[in-house]
Amino acid sequence: MRFVYPIVILIGMVCAGTSRAQTISFPDREIRDRHNHALRLLNDNSWIVLKAPSTLGEEKVRYQTNADLLWFTGNDKPNTACMLFPKGKWDKHPEITSILFSDRSPSLFQPFDTILPITQFQNIYHQLEQSFSVLYTRLPEPEFVHDWINNKGQFLHLSMIRAKKEKLKSLSIEPVGVITTPLRQLKSDYELEMIRQSINLTGNGVISAMQHCSAGMYEYELQAAFEYAIKSGGATTTAFPSIVGSGTNGLILHHEENGRQMNDGDMVVMDVGAWFNGYSADITRTFPVNGKFTEARKKLYNLVLKAHDKAIEIIKPGVTTDQLQHVVQHIYDSAGFNGRYLPHGITHPIGIDVHDVMQGNTLAAGMVITIEPGIYIPADDTTMPAEYRGVGIRIEDDVLVTPDGSVVLSALIPVTIDAIEKTMNKKLRK
Repeated sequence: MRFVYPIVILIGMVCAGTSRAQTISFPDREIRDRHNHALRLLNDNSWIVLKAPSTLGEEKVRYQTNADLLWFTGNDKPNTACMLFPKGKWDKHPEITSILFSDRSPSLFQPFDTILPITQFQNIYHQLEQSFSVLYTRLPEPEFVHDWINNKGQFLHLSMIRAKKEKLKSLSIEPVGVITTPLRQLKSDYELEMIRQSINLTGNGVISAMQHCSAGMYEYELQAAFEYAIKSGGATTTAFPSIVGSGTNGLILHHEENGRQMNDGDMVVMDVGAWFNGYSADITRTFPVNGKFTEARKKLYNLVLKAHDKAIEIIKPGVTTDQLQHVVQHIYDSAGFNGRYLPHGITHPIGIDVHDVMQGNTLAAGMVITIEPGIYIPADDTTMPAEYRGVGIRIEDDVLVTPDGSVVLSALIPVTIDAIEKTMNKKLRK
């Protein structure tokens, strides 16, 4: 069974009810619930330790902490760490089960049992480490754990690695995902609301881009229209680098240069998402630069839309991602398009990470996933009609798995040919 969740998209405008979220903030109760769920999965000899980098060094990219640390703390800043462990393991404070280390105000983190300066991290770690035989932490740096904890860098000489292995031979180091994946994959009511906010903002940005679009513009101008709309509406940032691929750039799955000038007869693929208060959206729409689909492109577009709708139709708990892929490919095969025209998976989970965590490949109620079939026909593919060549089309929506079916969270973002053409016909004044 398929439902449409009644989110509000204000055509061409920023949603007036969206609050600004430039600083991430999770409710105290939400964080405490996460701690309690994780603690129930720990045995008496195991603990969780997560630490963000202290500095960026020479790295010239936007800092974003790892998703597990953000999920546990609500803090996306450097100089942050946390520890969770069963009661009675810290002799000095047997009642404590959670510690946050930060250089920010302690009043911001009431859900933790205690908050200490980040400078105390090394000292507390060494006080507690002998109490545990299993450490759940961020991989893949298991051999580097002590130098990571001491904040001396992650890359060690081989001789140092061997020495650390000898010292840590009694400690089992496991990926923290063993604990967090089964918890993070099922979204709480609060998380669903944040994802809906991200989707609302993304929808407004996509509509703005559609209404700004015209021949002669550059891809980066559509990117700018999208990003202005989401950030002025309250998005923290984009969930990932915006993809705007016109003409043959639409055949490139992760085209990020966005530097091509768009021509009158081009199609443009926009794969974009807002990141609101720590949560992602991931939406793709494909539309004609001039606002009008040709007959040939209508046929291709409606084939992709048919596959998209059919995949959503079968979503329910117990369905596998392989089944979703098979449904889409079967529709393509029946229309004469074999697997080489769909060179990617058609679904992934979303959440804090735009490609979020999932245990196995079977859907469960509470997951949020994408459905994103595409079709990509090379410009030199002489087996296809000339009017199909050099065209890439992808349609992507964000879908909540419910106990008896699904809810399309992004359903009000224009997706049919008629809705797209009507939206693009309402050009904004420049």
